[in-house]
Amino acid sequence: PDPRMIDIERIEALSGPQGTLFGDASQSGTLRIITNKPKTEEFEGWVDGTANSVDGGDAGHDLSAMVNIPLVDDKVALRLVGFTAEEAGYVDNVLGASPGGTFDNASQAKENINSASLSGGRAALRWNINEDWTLDTQAIFQSRDVDGFGDVNMDVGELEQVRYTEEGMSEDWYQFAVTLEGSLGFADTVVTASYFDRDFQYESDVTDYLTT
Repeated sequence: PDPRMIDIERIEALSGPQGTLFGDASQSGTLRIITNKPKTEEFEGWVDGTANSVDGGDAGHDLSAMVNIPLVDDKVALRLVGFTAEEAGYVDNVLGASPGGTFDNASQAKENINSASLSGGRAALRWNINEDWTLDTQAIFQSRDVDGFGDVNMDVGELEQVRYTEEGMSEDWYQFAVTLEGSLGFADTVVTASYFDRDFQYESDVTDYLTT
């Protein structure tokens, strides 16, 4: 997955192998994305927005926001993050005949087909149990829908392609995590667990390869 970098404290690049701590998928190394944790002592928030347009293409936008809410002074706090974005398309699917000349793509021809939309959010709760122990829980979700891809047919035209069936990509994922951190007096202790679920679908037109 490609998590949106919103309200991030830092990113750690750990050289491999990291299989002992992070599993067999991290033999070549690990990127740890550390999010900002809830602050129990102060209320804060921000909103960030941008708008853009592509010459010869669509318009896009990017909007994100964060709010940190202390629920119990110096004890419990909630941090909420949300975002939505629209990536402007600029590649046209132009009218063209099949390689065998038996049909065309009139039903699929469309301008600016490579647009994409993204939305998601994060909720984190921190509980300072006492001076030695802290419990963090977090839920993250993200959804991405891509209308078409930015591949072009160089023999057709600049920023143009010929596709005969609908292309696209959709991705929805979420993660729940809990971390208990504290001191036993003789050692620092971290106990953590998480659950991750991802649905991914990719559709690509292969007419040029299958049709003669």
